[in-house]
Amino acid sequence: MAPAARYSLEEEETRVLDASAKCIRESSLLDFKMSAIAKEAGISVGSVYKHVRSKEDVLVALAIRDAEFSQTLIAKVLSSPLTGPERLLCPVLLDPNKIYQEPFGMHLEMLISNEALLNRASPQWVEKLNIVDRKMEQLFVESLVGDEIDAEGEGREKLVEELMVGLWSMHVGFIQVALHRSAIRPDESSHSLPFPLPTDHSLVNNAFMLLNGYPWKTPLTREGIEKTSNELIALGLR
Repeated sequence: MAPAARYSLEEEETRVLDASAKCIRESSLLDFKMSAIAKEAGISVGSVYKHVRSKEDVLVALAIRDAEFSQTLIAKVLSSPLTGPERLLCPVLLDPNKIYQEPFGMHLEMLISNEALLNRASPQWVEKLNIVDRKMEQLFVESLVGDEIDAEGEGREKLVEELMVGLWSMHVGFIQVALHRSAIRPDESSHSLPFPLPTDHSLVNNAFMLLNGYPWKTPLTREGIEKTSNELIALGLR
């Protein structure tokens, strides 16, 4: 009779991902080794490959775990006593470093947006990533409850979609630029990562103008920006 397995498949996968995160922290997102993951997890390399078939799988799997961690925090933010535009401003005002489980979370999120990397990852991991991404989008859509936007039916859906695209593009684009400048100009303090953003930062002002370009029954105010900032501080996310 074969000996009983030391770990269940679920436990083994958790060990693989925990070990992967540690190996990346000790090396980098590009330099970690699958053999080092196996050694850290206390299992064979073959057992590691039952869960992740490549380094690309490792990166996507960790990105999924980080995204699920972020979703829990974002859901708490979006259930706060804020107006619709104040809730949508939260991603701009919170400190992105505080919504990732791993210190390399921001860089990982940027890395897995690379099409070549995703093409090399296993389809099942890419599909899991898509599911998590759709859940995050739905969180924000569902946060716009009731009649906060003065529109109905298809018109309301179109406005919500425009808002999501505009705010997300603005926010993610800014983070990409900030990470890029910080990486290529590490000795220039003016290019250090500026998070959390001050409430009078240009990105906050741009988000303010974008949000108030839509027909809210209660538009965003400067006082609302400060209120949102204080709510995020109370939640430990700013």
